Amino acid sequence: MRRLLLASGFMLVSNPLLAQNANTEISFAVSNTIPPYFFANGQSGIQYERLASALAKQSLSIGHIYLSPNKRAFRQVASGNVDCLINAPENLAGLYYTRSLISYQNSVFTLASNKLAIDSVADLAGISVMGFQNATQYLGRDFYQMALSNPQYGESNSQKSQVMMLFSGRVDAIILEGRIFDYYREQLKFRVDTLQPTSRHSLFAAAPRKIACHSQSIAQKIDLGIAQLDREEAEEVRKSIPSAPAPKLELELELEPVSKPESELEPEKMPEALK
Repeated sequence: MRRLLLASGFMLVSNPLLAQNANTEISFAVSNTIPPYFFANGQSGIQYERLASALAKQSLSIGHIYLSPNKRAFRQVASGNVDCLINAPENLAGLYYTRSLISYQNSVFTLASNKLAIDSVADLAGISVMGFQNATQYLGRDFYQMALSNPQYGESNSQKSQVMMLFSGRVDAIILEGRIFDYYREQLKFRVDTLQPTSRHSLFAAAPRKIACHSQSIAQKIDLGIAQLDREEAEEVRKSIPSAPAPKLELELELEPVSKPESELEPEKMPEALK
């Protein structure tokens, strides 16, 4: 019996196919309204696919994704009920961070018909603005100060509602990630006139989106997976760039004038006066 157990154990360790299937499942919490990055089924989207690829590099897999409002998602991870928080704001106490999985490009969107001149965060102070939930934790100190001093500033945990409010004229401006805005603009076209021209005001730099975990070892493994994915993608881009053709070397030969031998030289003509 003991020999049988030892033999079975050897087979489990030495069989690479079995080892590959023994992936560790990681649970995640993320905002419930960020398509096309994550969709409502929790199993598709731009960011979902990238996360799954990064985890696979370290023999990890997505166990379950909890779609929750931003604040609840943080509490789920902080309490240890969920392993990691996707799109975590900086400096959450007690959590360990990975490098950025993807970058978001947040912008200010207004109706072009309102002709609002918005060149800086300070220009938002005198108009009604609807940000996404916890926007003040992501968009910098100037934005935070503007939000505190602007009585017309509010936040919503539904990006769909933000887009609806803009096109229905209920707010002057919304703060939203570009792809998310485009997605909901298309989704709402039968409910409100989303063909109205809009202006996009680019006040914010591209925002890295990191993952924060309550386990340092899990965060380190995910970080390694993201790093490997980044390297492989960079290599694919490098390979896709066509090589420049080798420059043709054109030799310019400097030809020196050839002197004829004296025997071939024409005789000098004698002046007529000396003949």
